[in-house]
Amino acid sequence: MGNSYDFSPAALFPGEGAFELTIGGTTYEVSTHFSADGRESVLEQFMALLLNEKLI
Repeated sequence: MGNSYDFSPAALFPGEGAFELTIGGTTYEVSTHFSADGRESVLEQFMALLLNEKLI
C-alpha cells in the first residue's frame, strides 16, 4: 500500500561526496560526510538545532 523511502543522509549521499547547489544565482559547493553509525536523521538533528537556539 505505502511506499517506503529512505531519506537518511547515508542513503542520499553514501559515505563522502560533494555536489553543487545553485540558489538565486549563487552556486554553492557542498561537501558531505555521513556516519553509517549515526542515530538521528538529518531532520532530527536540524530540529534539535532549532530548538536549542530557540528559533521555534
